[in-house]
Amino acid sequence: MTIPSKPISTGYKVWAIAQCGYILNVLYHQNGKGPVNSKVPKGSGINPTQAVVVTLLQALPNPPTGPSLRYCVWLDNLFVSTKLFSYLRTLGYGAAGTCRTNSGICKEFVDKKKAEQANQRISRWGSLWQAPTKDNLVLQTAWKDNNLVLFLSTIHYPVEIDAEIVRALQAKTKPGNLIGRELIVRDRGRPRATSTAAKSVRAEFGDAVRKNLAIPCVIDEYNHKMGQVDLADQYRAGNPGLRRIRRGGWHALFRFLFNTVLVNSYLLSSYADGKGGRGVGQKAFRKKLISQLFELGRAEAQKQKRVVSHTNPLLFAAPGQHVQVRREREQDCRGCSLTGQVREPSLKRKALGELSTNQNAQKRPRASVYGCKVCDVSLCKEGPCWEAYHQQFQ
Repeated sequence: MTIPSKPISTGYKVWAIAQCGYILNVLYHQNGKGPVNSKVPKGSGINPTQAVVVTLLQALPNPPTGPSLRYCVWLDNLFVSTKLFSYLRTLGYGAAGTCRTNSGICKEFVDKKKAEQANQRISRWGSLWQAPTKDNLVLQTAWKDNNLVLFLSTIHYPVEIDAEIVRALQAKTKPGNLIGRELIVRDRGRPRATSTAAKSVRAEFGDAVRKNLAIPCVIDEYNHKMGQVDLADQYRAGNPGLRRIRRGGWHALFRFLFNTVLVNSYLLSSYADGKGGRGVGQKAFRKKLISQLFELGRAEAQKQKRVVSHTNPLLFAAPGQHVQVRREREQDCRGCSLTGQVREPSLKRKALGELSTNQNAQKRPRASVYGCKVCDVSLCKEGPCWEAYHQQFQ
């Protein structure tokens, strides 16, 4: 299919779910029909694109032990809506992600977002608004960063500390430490003066180039945990292979699966040595993998022994068991090669036969449609071929 906005506009579309760059599961997209083997659950109120999230999550194995939530998924604004998050929570899944103005978020936050986009009302950096949905299952958030960010979550609590108290505490708190339960201090850099959001954001920094600022944990965790599928793409792009892939060929899907297996194997190996995912580089891993595959093939070849068969049925067949039959098609007689009989030259090809290059050519034996049923070979119906061939086994 073709998506003009993508860097590679034409190709196969694959939906994926990943963790730490490890692809856990994929769904293929069929042009004109949507995701393969993904159906919208009845009564969920979600659309086919959002149903992909449900399908991929339900394909994962249930964790053996853990909290009440089976998994927590981080999504971008293509999927996020209040209906999807409410439905995921009823299934036991946690979810968080940025959202669009048509995601079902409350109208007050949508109006603030549109006002900022039209430069009608610019809020102060760090301004925060939060409210639950009507069913009290999803937390809605609007937070002023460089731009106003709309966010939905089912795994976070609302911030209950006054904004002025937060501004006083963030100057005394070291980066990485919490303020309350849902705010964390991070070292932020002042944007350039040419930035579109410079006027409102630079006012928060004053003359400082960098400053410790408190941001909601829901935003901080999204920044660190989102983008795992993009990370998997980066791993594959680091060593994709140099073979050219024609559009529409099966090679593209094969190379995608092959590189995905290599990347997943590399990530697993980095944890096998107890280094917590900080093993050797991917290039060194692939070199070692190739050498080990050669060593394994060499060891298997040495184990294999040549099998010699000593039970030729022709050596034990009695002379009376050989029966002459008419075969399905004509083939060269095996007895003529023993008796020295060759085919007679065709009259139609006399001129070619007189050429010097053809006079020394190897003569073919005569062809016959008859043969031996036991030996399964062609033999002339008349002449010495029958006896000459069978005498060699006596």
